[in-house]
Order: sequence, then C-alpha cells, then structure tokens
Amino acid sequence: MLDYFKGKARFELNLNSKAAIRECLNISETTLSNVLESTTNPILEFIENVIQDDGQVVNCSSLTERKNLAFLRDCDMDPKKVEEEIRKHASKGTHIPQAMKPYLRLLDKINNNGQSPRIKSKVCKLLAEILVIVVIFSF
Repeated sequence: MLDYFKGKARFELNLNSKAAIRECLNISETTLSNVLESTTNPILEFIENVIQDDGQVVNCSSLTERKNLAFLRDCDMDPKKVEEEIRKHASKGTHIPQAMKPYLRLLDKINNNGQSPRIKSKVCKLLAEILVIVVIFSF
C-alpha cells in the first residue's frame, strides 16, 4: 500500500531550529510532552495556505446565469449586498424584488440542490485521511 503513495506528493516542513518547532506547533518549550500534546495542525495550516478555495462548484445553464454568479461572488454571495448594488445602479422605478429573483434563484440552486461542498474543505479532509493512513502504516 505504501508503494502507491511513492512519488505522488511530498510535503516538507523545514524545522532546523527549536524556535521553528515552537512557532510551528504554537508551544512554549520543545519538550516531548509539549510536542505530542500540541493541538496545532501545521500540515493542515500549510494545506489551507497553498490551496486556493474555488468556492462552490456551480454548473451554470446559461451565460446570463454565469454573469449572475459572478455578480453574486462579487457581493460575497450575500443577498443584502446584491440588493444594495441593484438599488445603487438600477434606474428609477425598477421593481427591486423582481430584479432580485434571478440572484435568489441561483443562490437557492447553489445552497439547496446538491451542489458540491467547497473544494478546499474536501481536499483538506481527504489529505488528512491520507496522512493518517500513511502515519499508521509507517510504524
């Protein structure tokens, strides 16, 4: 089983000093008990820093829906911010609830219709499981 992981991925953490170990594990002393009892997960922190979160995976059915998605993302997927922007830029007499409908439908599609969870969290979970397996089989 270990042969499968050879050459697949390699993460190195260069800890040449006790100060680097203390900083990495967020501990005051580098005693064995402090190192083993540390709750900090430097590997997960590294993964979170290097993997950019692409957000939720959304299959847009049209160019208009794709543009609406870009607008939603620009407003942090927050309907209140979308409404503020629409009010700011819409012409006088625009029926705001009607203008909000396509954005609310798209948010509903993203949140309630089985869309994939965030890619970053899925990858972090899978990598954590792989690391546990590797550690178990390396002893």
